[in-house]
Amino acid sequence: MDYYLLFDQNSYNSYHWSISSTQVLGLSKAATSDKIYLNNIINQKILLTNNGVIFVHIDQENAKAVLVAVPKDFDKSKLKYDNFVSTECNLKVQIARAQ
Repeated sequence: MDYYLLFDQNSYNSYHWSISSTQVLGLSKAATSDKIYLNNIINQKILLTNNGVIFVHIDQENAKAVLVAVPKDFDKSKLKYDNFVSTECNLKVQIARAQ
């Protein structure tokens, strides 16, 4: 699997992010792209700590960002924030009574 941190392309440059584990703190980095490949960083953290728990931090609440895991052969042109978020909707449900 390939792991990516995806940001909204209109706001990615307003965020800082970091990856840490339970034993190794991450350094905060500015988001310089709307798509950040994480495999190398994740592997480095796991190798340093022998710990498989990794935390991804973003410096703002309600950030327009998602963490995704995609197969290695996934079409990288489809790695866009909007393709991985759900859209809010309101559903009206009517219940028909049996007669």
